[in-house]
Amino acid sequence: MEILVPIVAIVFALSIPIVAIITEYLKRRLAARERMLAIEKGVELPPLEVEETVRREKTPLLTLRSGLVWLGVGAGLTIFSLIYDIWFFHGLVLAAGLVCLFVGLALILWAKYAMKQKKSS
Repeated sequence: MEILVPIVAIVFALSIPIVAIITEYLKRRLAARERMLAIEKGVELPPLEVEETVRREKTPLLTLRSGLVWLGVGAGLTIFSLIYDIWFFHGLVLAAGLVCLFVGLALILWAKYAMKQKKSS
């Protein structure tokens, strides 16, 4: 029974993106079918709208927020790995926590530098 828990967790975790991809495919196929039927009937259709990804301008506050999130995740993983000695995974969780921690620190330092540069200009 203990072996069933990780298997079910992995299957469900992998099934989420698969279901999302299939759903998106079926939605696009239905839209294309509707367009083809409308064209066959002679209905004039507006041109297809191309989805444009909206890129937000990177501001120091967004970078600071990202840094704080990374710092929080890294601190949480590091503390977790130090409190709970999880046999084989202890070193992996500690390494992942420290990487996240230092990425967060780097982003916070960059945000402070960018704020200082923005004030001076």
